[in-house]
Amino acid sequence: MHGPAARPRHSSALRASAWIALIAASLLVDCSVSAHAQESVPRPEDLLTASSQEQPEVVRRMIAQRVAQIAGLLELMDEEEDWARNWGAARNATFMLGYLRAVEAAPALARFVDSGHRFPYAVLGRGPAWQGNRFQMAAVWALVNIGEPCLDGVVDRIAEGGAGETGQASSYCVRVLVELRGVEGAGSLLIAATAAENDQERRMRLSAALSELLKHGADCARVREDQVSRGDPFAHVP
Repeated sequence: MHGPAARPRHSSALRASAWIALIAASLLVDCSVSAHAQESVPRPEDLLTASSQEQPEVVRRMIAQRVAQIAGLLELMDEEEDWARNWGAARNATFMLGYLRAVEAAPALARFVDSGHRFPYAVLGRGPAWQGNRFQMAAVWALVNIGEPCLDGVVDRIAEGGAGETGQASSYCVRVLVELRGVEGAGSLLIAATAAENDQERRMRLSAALSELLKHGADCARVREDQVSRGDPFAHVP
């Protein structure tokens, strides 16, 4: 049997040259696109140099940039497989969404309210929602940093149920309410939500959260006060 016919050497050389040319062209295009993208990134100081006619376009581009940034961060943390595949990226994206006070991310943050702990497997069975430093709870910190606009989503997360990563998702939601409204304010929110809810199962979950608040709310308040007294920078909303 004869092996495959040998290919002319000049053919291989031409093919290699073609690949080199293609790669070089691609690199030039990439560099051009990157340079163009860098030039087109809007900056706050552009408002100083833009004319009154140009300023609305600068504002539009800045808003579009923020929307795209938040959408990209959400893609890193808004599915369970994101946390399973790359826990660190999901956790850091969660912190960033809170830092940016991304109100539109509140539903996803509430859904993963007990995900992204600094020590994700060490919190089981210790009542961490009441005892832990908020900064060790990525989604709790993010929701508290977003503030009042997230309250409805957090209350709805309690009503929806679901154990979450730790089995204590409802506890973490109540922790958010206490951080934002205090024990009495959180209780008022849960009482009002329970009274307004028509679905029996959702009412039961809200009622259970209220019972947990009555049991542990004072502990949560003490932890927070202790963190403040020790000068803990993460005991306050930045």
